[in-house]
Amino acid sequence: LTASQKISKQLKAEAHCYLAQIFFNEFRNTEADKHIRTALSLNYTQPFYHYLNSKINLRERKFDLAKQNLFKAIDCVKNTSAILLSNLQQVHISLNELLYYGLHLAYQTSDNQLKSFIISELSKSDEKEVVNLISNLDSDLLNQDLSKYLSSVNNFNLSLILYLLSKSKNLPAKENFLNELYKNFPENTDVIKHLAITKDDLKQTQTAIKLFEDNFDKLNSDPSAMLYLAMFYLKISDENSANKIFNLIEERFSNYIDLISKLRKMK
Repeated sequence: LTASQKISKQLKAEAHCYLAQIFFNEFRNTEADKHIRTALSLNYTQPFYHYLNSKINLRERKFDLAKQNLFKAIDCVKNTSAILLSNLQQVHISLNELLYYGLHLAYQTSDNQLKSFIISELSKSDEKEVVNLISNLDSDLLNQDLSKYLSSVNNFNLSLILYLLSKSKNLPAKENFLNELYKNFPENTDVIKHLAITKDDLKQTQTAIKLFEDNFDKLNSDPSAMLYLAMFYLKISDENSANKIFNLIEERFSNYIDLISKLRKMK
């Protein structure tokens, strides 16, 4: 499709965006960046393209670009009527999804101005329960009963919630909340990973390993999850299992030069 001369620019842009998403999911950032740039050169009015571009920027630690592309995506969503007229096919992304991503970006980059803007935007909508949960997590108030907020956690804000939980020093309360999230999101690899790390922090390394092993097919495409699993094996002196994971990382993630270099020093 991307090489065809017979299809419209919009369809070509869709094909390039699809490839960019595949490469992004495979942690192949260079290829993802190339294809999303091409998609945007063919169709600049799709909010999802700018959103994916921002996520690629963030992974590459290009924070200013990530913020610029976030605001481009928000502008596109707020001008939906004009976009619909110029697009045969609209890739749906909600304003709330962009706002939660933007808040996550604000926390990761310690951008208080962006944080205030996003909180203000979220407070205008029906997201007040999540805003309260975020406020509690930001203040590390995990001793409070946060279970009442569980129903407001969804796929749009889950990544942000996990990021804030990762900063908490209240390990038992964090474990309890993550256990509840795991019940609600049993397929989410980030939830599994955060729960396993927390269990290891609580000296429950064997339990953390079992959680990873039970979900191995979901986690083996995530280099950081595999590295954590290898380190857990080393903690219990299971060097044979650790080396198998190290070899898997070298085979599957050879494009991660820094990771492979560190890995070889450890072996």
